[in-house]
Amino acid sequence: MSALGRINLGVSLLFVLVTLAGLALLLRQAGHDVRRELQAAEAVVAHLGEVAGSNPVSLRAELTDNLRHVRVSWRQHDEPPAQPAGGALQRWIARQLLEPALLQAHAWPLVDGRGLRIALDPYDEIEEIQDSLLQLLLLSAFALALTLLSIRLAVRRGLRVLDELLAGLREVGAGHFATRLRGHGLAEAQRLAGHFNAMATTLQQVQADNAELTQALLELQEHERARLGKALHDDLGQYLSGIRAQACLLRVVAERPQQVRDT
Repeated sequence: MSALGRINLGVSLLFVLVTLAGLALLLRQAGHDVRRELQAAEAVVAHLGEVAGSNPVSLRAELTDNLRHVRVSWRQHDEPPAQPAGGALQRWIARQLLEPALLQAHAWPLVDGRGLRIALDPYDEIEEIQDSLLQLLLLSAFALALTLLSIRLAVRRGLRVLDELLAGLREVGAGHFATRLRGHGLAEAQRLAGHFNAMATTLQQVQADNAELTQALLELQEHERARLGKALHDDLGQYLSGIRAQACLLRVVAERPQQVRDT
C-alpha cells in the first residue's frame, strides 16, 4: 500500500472512531432527554386514563390529536391493533433508548363497542434524535471528505518534490552533474533542492578536476614516451652502429680464427 493509502486509511479509521463515540454520546444524552420528556407525559396519560374510565365520551379526537408525546386512538373491537408510529429506524432507536414498558399502550373498552388506546409517543423526540444523528453523520462524512482531499493535495505536492529528486538522482547517477532542482514554495523542498544542487555542483567540480588531472597525466605520459624514444634513438643507435661495424670486421677477418675469437 502506498504512503497516501496508509494515511487515508488511518485518517478514515480515526474519523470512524470519533463518529462512533459522538453517536454513542448523542444516543446516551438523547435517552436521558426522551425519558425525562416521557416522565412528564406519563401524568397526562394517567389523567386521560381516569377520564376514559369515568367519561370516555369527553375524549374527542379533535382534543387529543395534537397532544405531544401522547397517542390516543379509537378502534372497533374486531379491528386489529394499529402499527406503532414511526419508521423502522425510529422504532429501533426507541427500543435502544427506552424500556419496553414505556412503549406499552393502555386500552379501555367503551360502551359503544369501541376500544380506546392511550400510549406514550416518544417518536417526536426520536425524530429529532434521528435528524441529529443524520446531521452528525453528514457532518462527519463532509469533514472526512474535506480532510482526505486536503491530505491528497498536500501529499501529491510532496510526492512531486520526491519524484523530481529521484529523477535528479538518476541523472546524477548517469553522470549528468549539471542537473539542478528547481525551487518550490515549501520551505522543506527549498532546503532539499539547495542540498541537492550543492551536491551536484561539488560533483561537477570534482569531475572537472578529474578531467584536468587526467589531461595532465596524459601529457606527462606523452612527454615521457618522447624522452624514452629520443634516448633509445640516440643511445641504442650508436650501439647498433658499433655492432654493425664489428660484424663487418668479422667478415673481413673470417679466415683468421684467433682474431675472430678475440673480436
